[in-house]
Amino acid sequence: MEKSQSITNLTKALHLFHVKMQTIKFDAVNPHFKSKYASLSHILEEIKDPLLESGLVIVQMPFDENGLITQLIHTETGEYISSTYYMKPDRATPQGYGSVLKIGRAHV
Repeated sequence: MEKSQSITNLTKALHLFHVKMQTIKFDAVNPHFKSKYASLSHILEEIKDPLLESGLVIVQMPFDENGLITQLIHTETGEYISSTYYMKPDRATPQGYGSVLKIGRAHV
């Protein structure tokens, strides 16, 4: 994990986000396990307004080979925290690498 030298304003904004955020309801069913879950598109839709109202933005981008950087940024000060995650494809084929990139970018 990396962070800006100060995260004071980011921390306050993150607290405000948690105050504004409601519990995300399940909107999908996994037929294989017969369990309910919140889909990624639903989660992204639910957090969009509370993030904006709190002055926060989430950014994700590919990094190096099979890496994904995720940053939480305070829009007014530029304070941030970030983390890098590396994903290994099941197979070393163009399709395997494309799949890893697609999965990582789906979080955006």
